[in-house]
Amino acid sequence: MTIFEYLYGDVYYTDEYGNAYFDSCVDIDYELDEIPEIVNLGDHTYFMAKEDLDLYNQYDIKVDGVSEDDLRFLHYTRRPYYQMRGRSVSREQAFDIIRRTDNFFNWDMETIGNRKEFVRCINFDNWLIMKNHYPKGYGWIHADGTVGANAITQKWPTMIELVTEWFYKLKSFPYLDLVIGITNWDEISWDEDDTFEKAIQMGIYVHDKCIELLNKQNAWAKYQEYDEKYGADPERFETDYYQKNGIVQVDEAYLRKCIESYGLDPDEELSKVRPYIWKGEESSK
Repeated sequence: MTIFEYLYGDVYYTDEYGNAYFDSCVDIDYELDEIPEIVNLGDHTYFMAKEDLDLYNQYDIKVDGVSEDDLRFLHYTRRPYYQMRGRSVSREQAFDIIRRTDNFFNWDMETIGNRKEFVRCINFDNWLIMKNHYPKGYGWIHADGTVGANAITQKWPTMIELVTEWFYKLKSFPYLDLVIGITNWDEISWDEDDTFEKAIQMGIYVHDKCIELLNKQNAWAKYQEYDEKYGADPERFETDYYQKNGIVQVDEAYLRKCIESYGLDPDEELSKVRPYIWKGEESSK
């Protein structure tokens, strides 16, 4: 099954030429409006040309071995703790991911955050830029190209949200190769005898134009494999690692380069944002 069919198969049909028409409900209108290739025809009806649909349908999803019981924990875990490990990307690729996903642009710079090429974070956040966020300067992408994090999602994630987010990230950054082990811990474990291995409930394996949903046994096995390959210096995956060690991944020069990459004037754009957000506490004195 393609990921697009998994997400939207119930709300679209194709005509004799292969073009897609979406008879949506209000609940997903916003989501469809976010897809650049979809044209809003009004009256909750949307259109996608065959050539665009064919491109979206290049991405597959595999859900073999994942049962409803495997997903039940999502109903009672408010902010699930997860660990992600992935194959490193180049610094140039990391720059592209940061400039197109960091929450600073989504929250504080609408001229970038509202662009179609910007890829919003839903549950797997990048906070490398904002200096007023605690902890400072972390995300699943690192400026040196490292991929991985020990973090938490937003509140009450759904399976559709998880798949949707990684579909658009994979489509935007097809070189991603990573696995996420998601637990039933609400932020942290309150049982000192509990372990990450025992707590994993499912996994998401992103690679080669494919998303695989893994049951707990396969998730742990794949996580172990990737942790052995890419998990050196595990402390760097903790959310407070960069702040605790006084390491700034994205400084002002890097931020300005991100803004310039959109053909915008950094001075003009940054003048619209309160300095303490992107410079830190010192700028507010």
